[in-house]
Amino acid sequence: YTVKDLKDAGFTATELKNAGFQATELKDAGFTATELKNAGFAATELKNAGFKANELKADYTVKDLKDAGFTATELKADYTVKDLKDAGFKAKELINAQFTATELKNAGFTATDNEINKSFNITIFFLVIVIMSIIFVMFVINKNQNLKKKPKN
Repeated sequence: YTVKDLKDAGFTATELKNAGFQATELKDAGFTATELKNAGFAATELKNAGFKANELKADYTVKDLKDAGFTATELKADYTVKDLKDAGFKAKELINAQFTATELKNAGFTATDNEINKSFNITIFFLVIVIMSIIFVMFVINKNQNLKKKPKN
């Protein structure tokens, strides 16, 4: 029999887990994330079975999902930056997930947090490089125009 046949016959996710079936097999047979969690599967097993974070949100905490290997980027749509911070995500992970500086500040991060400082300093560094490059190009263009305007003797 297939796992789907066993499910259709009335076997529960718990019974099938106890019989040695994996989360992937049970998911493929049509069991929900809630049924698999209630059967004793960990968030990691459900993630590995192909469930997305939004499918597990109702049954697991954000910390459970972080511990299962979901990234801040994967969890961003379903949780606030404060939720993710409280679950243990670092400022750098939240910056990589494209949360704004305002969101990080509102979540309780401070300007002295290393990752925020580094990100800010790198942004300023590249901004200075771009501005210096523009000034240099303008200088070269101006210099060339001045050379063309000088009368020949």
